[in-house]
Amino acid sequence: MKIATGIRVELDYELLDNKGGVIETSEEAGRIIYTHGGEEIPVPLEAALEGASTGDSREVSLAPEDAFGERDLESIFSVPTDMIGEGVTPRAGDWLEMNVEPEEDDDFTESYELEALVVSVEDDEVILDTNHPLAGQEVTFKVTVASVSTPE
Repeated sequence: MKIATGIRVELDYELLDNKGGVIETSEEAGRIIYTHGGEEIPVPLEAALEGASTGDSREVSLAPEDAFGERDLESIFSVPTDMIGEGVTPRAGDWLEMNVEPEEDDDFTESYELEALVVSVEDDEVILDTNHPLAGQEVTFKVTVASVSTPE
């Protein structure tokens, strides 16, 4: 069976940074499982897999806009230190999980969780970066089709 729209696909993969270093593999994180044509994976990767069969391999480099997006300077901001939470002493390089609650003028109505990198800690404020760690970078997917089947 060949990969086509509506087909369930399982991929073994390696995700590489722009210097060829391994960021993540299916061995660690589990296979990528998706329905082809649903844009559940980056569009250029999905296009490269069209017509492939079990055992076929592809290597696809993705520009930042096709991968984890461009770095957004508005996603780097400061918050008062006392907003970080009791018992938490942030240090540069730490990752914090934050719960974002909607306010009256927000475009969203449900609270959500957000991860932020602590860039620096000043006297009374913490500089946070909520960009994805790979934002602004080209990445490469090396994938092998592990299985192809009709959806359940």
